Amino acid sequence: MSIDSAVASPSGNSNDKARLARAIAKAQASPGSSLALYHLAEEYRVQGCNDAWRTAIHAALNLPHFGSRETYFRARAKLLMGDWSGWSDYEVRQDKPGEWFARQPMAQQIRWRIKQWDGIEDLRNLTLLAVGEKGFGDVVQMLRYLPTLIGKSMHLVVLCRRELVDLIQYNVGQSVTVQAFDDSNPISADRYVWLMSMPALTGRLPPFVPLRAPAPMGRPIDSTDRLRIGLCWAGRPTHTADHRRSMPLASLERLINSQAFAVHSLQVGQRAAEATAFPQLLPAPTSIKNFADTANAILSLDCVVTVDTAVAHLSGSLGVNTYLLLSAGADWRWGLTDSTDWYPTMRLIRQRRLGDWSDVVDNVVSRLVEIGRH
Repeated sequence: MSIDSAVASPSGNSNDKARLARAIAKAQASPGSSLALYHLAEEYRVQGCNDAWRTAIHAALNLPHFGSRETYFRARAKLLMGDWSGWSDYEVRQDKPGEWFARQPMAQQIRWRIKQWDGIEDLRNLTLLAVGEKGFGDVVQMLRYLPTLIGKSMHLVVLCRRELVDLIQYNVGQSVTVQAFDDSNPISADRYVWLMSMPALTGRLPPFVPLRAPAPMGRPIDSTDRLRIGLCWAGRPTHTADHRRSMPLASLERLINSQAFAVHSLQVGQRAAEATAFPQLLPAPTSIKNFADTANAILSLDCVVTVDTAVAHLSGSLGVNTYLLLSAGADWRWGLTDSTDWYPTMRLIRQRRLGDWSDVVDNVVSRLVEIGRH
C-alpha cells in the first residue's frame, strides 16, 4: 500500500493532525509492520477518514501477524467489519499487557486455582464459574450468554461487580449463584470461563431475549402526554476514550428544552450534577444506586438517548428503543452501520466530524419528533 494514497484531511484539532502525521511517518518507516498500519488506520477512523481507514486495514490484514499485539488489533478490525472470527482473535486479550486481566488480582487467582473451560468439555456434573470481566457495559452485553451456560452446567456461579448483582440474580433465578468480586465467601468451581470468551467459544449470537427489571416503575404522569426520554451524556471519566465518547450536556440543550419531550436524567457519577444547570431536565423516575435501579427507571420511559456507556447496553438488553450517540471513532463493538445485531431496538447515530455533536443531536431530535407524532 502507498501511504500517500490513503492520506485524507482529518477534521480534528491540531493535536489530532499531529498524531496522524506521526502515525503516517511510522507506517512509512515500517512498510512490513501490520501493527504500524493498524495504528495508522485507527487514527484515520477516529478522525472520520473512513476510506483511508479501509485502505490501511486491508493492507494490514494482508501482512504476517507474529505476536499477540498484532492479533489483538486484527480482532478489533474484523469485529468493526462484522467478521465474527474476530472474537477468536480477541481471545489474546487475556495476555495483553495493561488489559483487565493484568490489573486484577482476582483474575490471576482464578487462573491459578481453576481450570479454564474450553467450550467443548461436558459440564453436566461440574460447577462452572462465569466471570464478568472488564467494565459494566461489557458484562451487560455478555449476559445474553447466561441461559446457554445455565443449560450446560450442573451449577453456575456468576462473578461480577457488586452493582450488577441484583440485576443478574433477578434474571437468572435462585438456582444460579451470583457473587460480587468483593464478597468474602470463597469461590468454589470446577471450571471457569470469561464471559467475553463466549462469542468465540460458541461461534454465534444467541437469540435475543430481553432482560427483566426487578421492580419496573409505573409511567410518570404527564398531562401533555409528552414522549418520555431517559438521557445519559457521559461515561466513566477514567476510560481512555472518555474525551471522545462522552459529550457536553450543553450540546443536548435542544433536546432537553424541547416542549415535545419530558427528558429524565439517567446520569450517575460526578457528571450527574451538571443537570442542575438545566431546569427542564427532570430527575430519574426512581433513585439509582445500582443497575437493577437503572433498569427499573428505564422501563418507565418510552426510549433512551445515551452515549457509549453501560446505560446503552442495559437499555438495549431490556428491549427499549435506544438511540446511541457515537463519536466518529466509536468503539469497535459498534461496527460501522446504524444498527447492531446485539440489540434489535437500538439505533446508532454517528458524528460526521470528530468532536462535533451538532449533527448527531439534530438527527436524534428529528427521529424523536417523528415518534412523538405517531
